[in-house]
Amino acid sequence: MKIAKSIAVPTLAGSLAIALIAAAALWTAPPATAQTESPTVRLFTGGSRVSRPSMVVSYNNLMLTARLQETIAVGDKREPINTLHNINTSFTVTLRRRDGREEGLARAAEVAEGLEPIVRAEVLASIKPGSYLSDASLATLPDELRSEAESSFRKEFSGWENSHQFDIEVLLTQFHLTDLSVGAR
Repeated sequence: MKIAKSIAVPTLAGSLAIALIAAAALWTAPPATAQTESPTVRLFTGGSRVSRPSMVVSYNNLMLTARLQETIAVGDKREPINTLHNINTSFTVTLRRRDGREEGLARAAEVAEGLEPIVRAEVLASIKPGSYLSDASLATLPDELRSEAESSFRKEFSGWENSHQFDIEVLLTQFHLTDLSVGAR
Protein backbone atom coordinates (compact mmCIF):
# COMPACT_ATOMS: atom_id res chain seq x y z
CA MET A 1 0.00 0.00 0.00
CA LYS A 2 1.38 3.35 -0.99
CA ILE A 3 0.75 6.45 1.18
CA ALA A 4 1.14 9.79 -0.52
CA LYS A 5 2.62 12.57 1.55
CA SER A 6 1.32 16.04 0.88
CA ILE A 7 3.74 18.88 1.03
CA ALA A 8 2.43 22.40 1.39
CA VAL A 9 4.06 24.61 -1.18
CA PRO A 10 3.66 28.26 -0.24
CA THR A 11 2.29 30.42 -2.96
CA LEU A 12 3.03 34.10 -3.31
CA ALA A 13 -0.53 34.93 -2.26
CA GLY A 14 -0.28 32.62 0.76
CA SER A 15 3.03 34.14 1.81
CA LEU A 16 1.61 37.65 1.48
CA ALA A 17 -1.44 36.67 3.53
CA ILE A 18 0.77 35.33 6.31
CA ALA A 19 2.91 38.48 6.20
CA LEU A 20 -0.19 40.70 6.35
CA ILE A 21 -1.59 38.77 9.31
CA ALA A 22 1.75 39.10 11.12
CA ALA A 23 1.91 42.83 10.28
CA ALA A 24 -1.68 43.35 11.51
CA ALA A 25 -0.71 41.83 14.85
CA LEU A 26 2.03 44.46 15.15
CA TRP A 27 -0.27 47.37 14.37
CA THR A 28 -2.87 46.60 16.99
CA ALA A 29 -2.20 48.82 19.98
CA PRO A 30 1.21 47.65 21.16
CA PRO A 31 1.41 47.18 24.89
CA ALA A 32 3.35 49.84 26.69
CA THR A 33 6.60 48.20 27.69
CA ALA A 34 9.68 49.26 29.57
CA GLN A 35 13.06 47.64 29.89
CA THR A 36 15.23 48.87 32.71
CA GLU A 37 18.70 48.81 34.18
CA SER A 38 19.64 49.47 37.79
CA PRO A 39 20.28 53.12 38.60
CA THR A 40 23.83 54.35 39.09
CA VAL A 41 24.75 56.79 41.85
CA ARG A 42 27.69 59.22 41.88
CA LEU A 43 28.83 61.79 44.45
CA PHE A 44 30.27 65.07 43.17
CA THR A 45 32.01 67.43 45.55
CA GLY A 46 33.50 70.04 43.22
CA GLY A 47 34.09 71.12 39.68
CA SER A 48 33.03 73.84 37.30
CA ARG A 49 29.28 73.08 37.50
CA VAL A 50 29.11 71.82 41.06
CA SER A 51 29.17 74.59 43.63
CA ARG A 52 27.84 72.37 46.44
CA PRO A 53 28.26 68.65 47.13
CA SER A 54 25.67 66.79 45.11
CA MET A 55 24.54 63.26 44.46
CA VAL A 56 23.55 62.20 40.95
CA VAL A 57 21.25 59.21 40.46
CA SER A 58 20.92 57.95 36.88
CA TYR A 59 17.88 56.07 35.61
CA ASN A 60 19.40 54.41 32.56
CA ASN A 61 17.81 53.00 29.41
CA LEU A 62 14.09 53.29 29.85
CA MET A 63 12.69 51.78 26.64
CA LEU A 64 9.22 52.82 25.51
CA THR A 65 7.25 51.66 22.49
CA ALA A 66 5.09 54.17 20.63
CA ARG A 67 3.33 54.53 17.31
CA LEU A 68 4.12 57.48 15.09
CA GLN A 69 1.77 58.70 12.38
CA GLU A 70 3.82 60.02 9.48
CA THR A 71 3.13 60.97 5.89
CA ILE A 72 5.01 59.75 2.84
CA ALA A 73 4.96 60.91 -0.76
CA VAL A 74 2.89 58.65 -3.01
CA GLY A 75 2.88 60.09 -6.49
CA ASP A 76 1.67 63.69 -6.30
CA LYS A 77 0.13 63.47 -2.85
CA ARG A 78 1.08 62.57 0.71
CA GLU A 79 -0.37 59.47 2.38
CA PRO A 80 -0.46 58.85 6.14
CA ILE A 81 1.31 55.78 7.45
CA ASN A 82 1.73 54.45 10.98
CA THR A 83 5.11 53.24 12.17
CA LEU A 84 6.17 51.54 15.39
CA HIS A 85 9.13 53.05 17.28
CA ASN A 86 11.23 52.30 20.33
CA ILE A 87 12.16 55.33 22.39
CA ASN A 88 15.24 54.85 24.55
CA THR A 89 15.59 57.43 27.31
CA SER A 90 17.82 57.99 30.33
CA PHE A 91 17.37 60.50 33.14
CA THR A 92 19.60 61.86 35.88
CA VAL A 93 18.37 63.24 39.18
CA THR A 94 20.79 65.63 40.90
CA LEU A 95 20.26 66.17 44.62
CA ARG A 96 21.99 69.07 46.40
CA ARG A 97 21.58 70.04 50.04
CA ARG A 98 20.37 73.60 50.37
CA ASP A 99 22.84 74.29 53.20
CA GLY A 100 25.83 73.02 51.16
CA ARG A 101 26.71 70.17 53.50
CA GLU A 102 27.41 66.61 52.40
CA GLU A 103 25.52 65.03 55.30
CA GLY A 104 22.44 63.09 54.24
CA LEU A 105 23.28 62.92 50.53
CA ALA A 106 23.79 59.16 50.61
CA ARG A 107 20.40 58.62 52.25
CA ALA A 108 18.75 60.96 49.73
CA ALA A 109 20.32 58.92 46.91
CA GLU A 110 18.92 55.73 48.46
CA VAL A 111 15.47 57.30 48.51
CA ALA A 112 15.91 58.41 44.88
CA GLU A 113 16.96 54.89 43.86
CA GLY A 114 13.88 53.48 45.54
CA LEU A 115 11.66 55.86 43.57
CA GLU A 116 13.00 54.70 40.20
CA PRO A 117 10.23 52.14 39.48
CA ILE A 118 7.55 54.73 40.27
CA VAL A 119 9.16 57.38 38.06
CA ARG A 120 9.59 54.86 35.22
CA ALA A 121 5.95 53.78 35.51
CA GLU A 122 4.74 57.39 35.36
CA VAL A 123 6.89 58.17 32.32
CA LEU A 124 5.70 54.99 30.65
CA ALA A 125 2.07 55.87 31.39
CA SER A 126 2.53 59.25 29.72
CA ILE A 127 2.67 57.44 26.35
CA LYS A 128 -1.00 56.49 26.08
CA PRO A 129 -1.69 53.01 24.65
CA GLY A 130 -3.41 53.19 21.28
CA SER A 131 -2.50 56.83 20.70
CA TYR A 132 -0.23 58.07 17.95
CA LEU A 133 2.61 60.51 18.09
CA SER A 134 2.81 62.94 15.20
CA ASP A 135 5.71 64.68 13.49
CA ALA A 136 4.77 67.84 15.42
CA SER A 137 4.43 66.14 18.83
CA LEU A 138 7.74 64.35 18.35
CA ALA A 139 9.56 67.69 18.61
CA THR A 140 8.18 68.31 22.11
CA LEU A 141 8.32 64.70 23.32
CA PRO A 142 11.78 64.86 24.98
CA ASP A 143 10.76 67.83 27.13
CA GLU A 144 7.40 66.22 27.95
CA LEU A 145 9.12 63.01 29.11
CA ARG A 146 11.61 64.99 31.22
CA SER A 147 8.82 67.05 32.71
CA GLU A 148 6.82 63.90 33.53
CA ALA A 149 9.89 62.31 35.18
CA GLU A 150 10.55 65.47 37.20
CA SER A 151 6.98 65.97 38.41
CA SER A 152 6.69 62.29 39.34
CA PHE A 153 10.02 62.37 41.18
CA ARG A 154 9.21 65.59 43.04
CA LYS A 155 5.79 64.30 44.09
CA GLU A 156 7.19 61.02 45.45
CA PHE A 157 10.39 62.51 46.92
CA SER A 158 8.36 65.11 48.85
CA GLY A 159 6.94 62.24 50.92
CA TRP A 160 10.37 61.72 52.49
CA GLU A 161 10.73 63.56 55.81
CA ASN A 162 14.01 65.33 54.83
CA SER A 163 13.08 66.23 51.26
CA HIS A 164 12.79 69.93 52.10
CA GLN A 165 16.57 70.05 52.64
CA PHE A 166 17.36 69.29 48.98
CA ASP A 167 17.27 71.03 45.63
CA ILE A 168 16.36 68.70 42.78
CA GLU A 169 17.27 68.83 39.10
CA VAL A 170 16.02 66.21 36.64
CA LEU A 171 17.65 66.03 33.22
CA LEU A 172 16.92 63.93 30.16
CA THR A 173 20.38 62.64 29.25
CA GLN A 174 19.44 60.35 26.37
CA PHE A 175 16.64 60.35 23.81
CA HIS A 176 16.98 57.92 20.94
CA LEU A 177 14.21 56.95 18.52
CA THR A 178 14.40 53.69 16.56
CA ASP A 179 11.98 52.89 13.73
CA LEU A 180 10.90 49.26 14.23
CA SER A 181 8.95 49.15 11.00
CA VAL A 182 11.89 49.61 8.62
CA GLY A 183 11.33 47.34 5.66
CA ALA A 184 7.66 46.84 6.52
CA ARG A 185 6.48 49.68 4.27
